[in-house]
Formats: sequence, structure tokens, C-alpha cells
Amino acid sequence: MPGCIGALDCTHWQWLKCLKALAGQYHDRKGKRSVVIESVCNEDTYNWQFFIGAPGRYNDTNVLASSPLMLDVNAGVWPPRNIFYTLNGQTRGLLFYTADRGYLRYALFATPHSIPDTRKLAVHNRLQEAVRRDAESMY
Repeated sequence: MPGCIGALDCTHWQWLKCLKALAGQYHDRKGKRSVVIESVCNEDTYNWQFFIGAPGRYNDTNVLASSPLMLDVNAGVWPPRNIFYTLNGQTRGLLFYTADRGYLRYALFATPHSIPDTRKLAVHNRLQEAVRRDAESMY
């Protein structure tokens, strides 16, 4: 996908060997000991970012808000604005990440369409899903 920096995904990773002293801090909504891991990778499954959420009942949105990636985005440091690409005959300067529907609506995230009622939207959803699977395969 032109302009795509990589795929962004968060997952809950069950921490089987969690220390008993930390067990109360690292519970998920099902009562299991786990941490939330956010990663960004490209199509070669090269991991560009790996962030493990802080203790507490974290979900994808909370981890994203405290990750170094979003802190740089909110500060205006990232993504670079001097890289241009052409898509459908239009030159664009905002690079993006593919993400699933669980993320906030930023122009930086290309999320799938909820109701792909045209062939063009259905193809976009399939391409977006294929790129996003790269991040899911990291786990």
C-alpha cells in the first residue's frame, strides 16, 4: 500500500511466570495475569517498535495513549512530513499505519471500512487486512 509505514497492533500476552508480588497489578479483564504489547512492523515483519504497557487494566486505547509512538505524534515529531507518495493521481504527504477498528480515529491510522458497500471499499478492506496480518504474526 503506497504511503503505509507499517502495521500497528496491540495484543494481550498472558504472563504465566508473573511474580506473586506483581500479580495484582497485571490482571486483564478476565482475571488472568497479562500485559498489553503494542508493536509496529512492516511487510517483512521487521519490528520497528515494541512497547509493553504499564501495570493496570490496560486496553489498546490506553496503551496507545501512553506509547512513545503516540507521544511523538501528538508532539508533532512523527511522522515525517517531507516524504511524499502518489495515490490515485494525487500527491500526499501524510504517511499512515494500518490498524484495526479498536483504535482512535486519527488521520495517521488506516482502519477498515465497517460496511464495505462498494467493490472499491471491499478491496481496500482486503488489502488493509493483509498488511495488518504482518503485525499479528509477530506474536
